Amino acid sequence: MLPVVTVMAAFMFTSFPAMLVAEFRTLLVRTYSTALANYRDQVIEYKPLRMASGETEGTVKSTGKRPGAERMTIDYDTEKTAAGWKVYDIKIAGVSLITVYRSTFAQTIRDSGVDGLIQSLSAKNQQLRFHESGVRGVLFMHAVAPVVFRGGR
Repeated sequence: MLPVVTVMAAFMFTSFPAMLVAEFRTLLVRTYSTALANYRDQVIEYKPLRMASGETEGTVKSTGKRPGAERMTIDYDTEKTAAGWKVYDIKIAGVSLITVYRSTFAQTIRDSGVDGLIQSLSAKNQQLRFHESGVRGVLFMHAVAPVVFRGGR
């Protein structure tokens, strides 16, 4: 899971409202769990990991292939912490989740402040709850899919 601090670092908050952290964490968990629940007929190949001994950061490179679709790169940027290795960014077809979230969050904060960002995240979480309760057509990486699948950045 992406650390909230990494995504929000651009705003230089010294402390986060607990509700912001909770809503963002919920969004990430719901997004990934929905994507995994809808995972069908895809082959993911992981490339050999190339890291020197003692390094504390690395990238796990992979490619995904769905029948009838082009191969897509999926890279996971990781860092070693006291609790073990953690993913802090995912790049799908070269598009960084951190960059997408940072851009989206920055605009929302400019327009309506941190409270507006919390309300926006809460609304997205409610949409995902609705989709989870019966509609199974939620796209992979809810916040990233429009960028990746339209070819934009």
